[in-house]
Amino acid sequence: MEKLVADSTGAVEAAWAWYDRRQGIVEWAFRNADSIQRSTILMRSSYYLGDGYWPIYSYNPAFRTVLLDGRETIRPLEERSVPLNTAPLGLVQFGNLQHAVICLIVTLSPGQAWGMLEGGFGQTGPASTIAIYGVTPTNGGDFCLGYDPAEVKDWNEQTKMRLSAYTPNPSTFNTWLFQAETTARYSKQFSGDSIASGRCTEATPQVQGQAIGPKGQETSDMFPPVFPDVLLPPLNP
Repeated sequence: MEKLVADSTGAVEAAWAWYDRRQGIVEWAFRNADSIQRSTILMRSSYYLGDGYWPIYSYNPAFRTVLLDGRETIRPLEERSVPLNTAPLGLVQFGNLQHAVICLIVTLSPGQAWGMLEGGFGQTGPASTIAIYGVTPTNGGDFCLGYDPAEVKDWNEQTKMRLSAYTPNPSTFNTWLFQAETTARYSKQFSGDSIASGRCTEATPQVQGQAIGPKGQETSDMFPPVFPDVLLPPLNP
């Protein structure tokens, strides 16, 4: 493993190694050395893992990546195998909801080690500006979540697929909100994403996205959360 980084407590570490350099796939490895359960988020390439295309991931079942259920206890990640492991999505605010993103939440039990794959890197090197930050759950409940239609367009242009995201946009989800540690830098990949507390209303402005095929279409041959032989660099979650 290379590029070992830790959160501000030093308790949770993250590192990467090439899994398949030719296809631009890396393995992320996480370890919680603390005596308590901890949740973290990973930044690389100046944005948070999962932030780039979360509406695609959350809508299409092949990714096995859904928003955490705000009515359930936050549990450590299950271990299947590194190629099959994936983390859930959650809301993370950096001070307040006006500065919030939706990204993958890595929750580890005391002493747990866990890894997952990510594709879309160039063969000469993986992500830069790697950092890991602790996040603390604040509350679970209803949130009105909207996505930037550019995410769907960008995904399909890069992958040559025809996937869609949820409708209507925005929609109401019951999920968890986390507070990022004070050292974490706020960064949002698509400026059109929106997060508001409470349910969406009839007065909530609708964002006109692209309806591209039914839910789950053309996902049967995917290898979530990476896509060998399909994903084109520099696409990352």
